[in-house]
Amino acid sequence: MKELIKRFSYQDGKQADLLEDIDRIVSITLEQEIKIGDSLRRVEELLGPPFTIIGEEEDEQMYWLYPASPLENKPDQFPEEWFYVLSFYNKQLRKVEKRTYRLH
Repeated sequence: MKELIKRFSYQDGKQADLLEDIDRIVSITLEQEIKIGDSLRRVEELLGPPFTIIGEEEDEQMYWLYPASPLENKPDQFPEEWFYVLSFYNKQLRKVEKRTYRLH
């Protein structure tokens, strides 16, 4: 997973098949292995480091973003705008959403 995220980080690596692979791995792992209340470290062990982190580990609240395939095809949205957003509070997973998130 770490290698897929790394490849996705580069502009030329943002291919549909790569994004689908990442989405499939994250989706299956979230459904089968990760539960609300799991620690930040357990999530990292299972998924690897996120694509982007919003906040600092010392903060009460932080967000980890993993690339996701769009829920629906909309011509005005680029695939990299869709993420699995994992919300942590005091280093415990509190919420998981698949949605758009503007990084800029």
